[in-house]
Amino acid sequence: MRIFKILFVVAIFITNINSQTIINRYSEKLMLENDGNLKLDITFNLKSDSMHTLSLPLNFNNKDVKILNYDSTIQDIKLEKNDGVKFIVIYFKGFSDSLIDYNLKLEVKNYFDFEKNKTDFGNYILSYKFVNFSSLKIRKIESYIFLPEKYVFTSVLETLPKQKSNNPEDIYVFSRENSRNYIKLKNTDLGIGDGIFIKFKFKMEEKSKIFLVILVFIAVGYMIFFRDLVKQKKVK
Repeated sequence: MRIFKILFVVAIFITNINSQTIINRYSEKLMLENDGNLKLDITFNLKSDSMHTLSLPLNFNNKDVKILNYDSTIQDIKLEKNDGVKFIVIYFKGFSDSLIDYNLKLEVKNYFDFEKNKTDFGNYILSYKFVNFSSLKIRKIESYIFLPEKYVFTSVLETLPKQKSNNPEDIYVFSRENSRNYIKLKNTDLGIGDGIFIKFKFKMEEKSKIFLVILVFIAVGYMIFFRDLVKQKKVK
């Protein structure tokens, strides 16, 4: 009887492998706030025709994570830990044989300590790593890391995958949205254990002191010019 149970489990396992769903696109926005908390906005695209639940890797093992919101197409979400790795376990309301975008929002408390990560010339160092611990392949991943308002990137120290000189396509790009600077990191075909990594410096935006001095001189010059002009008119 025991052998039949084992064969039954193996048969289910093989069936799941053969009908394995691929995450077509995985996009995450990491919004760093001034208090060090992090808002995490995840959108993924897949067909849920062969599965009722999905476990997504949550690469914040030692952090307090709170679920804020998720799509109405999702029945429930739970945060679970397995073999030292945190997962977002998603329960779908039904099955779909077409590609659907699913969205969920979370908050990571005390993600970044500004004081501990402060370095030279007012810079801060931040590193982020995403590893695909899911059993599903991710065809395309995009990670957007947003700085708080009035902060700017100063340098990128390291990335995985590395930027190759013979590859015209950039691994990462800088941009700006709603008064916040961000860096976009991307990769393709992530199997189990594959991922992305970035380490960079950023700092509080500073206006050039030379530019401010020039503005002061211009303002003083205008004041002197108009004062002399008024005096000349009075003399006439």
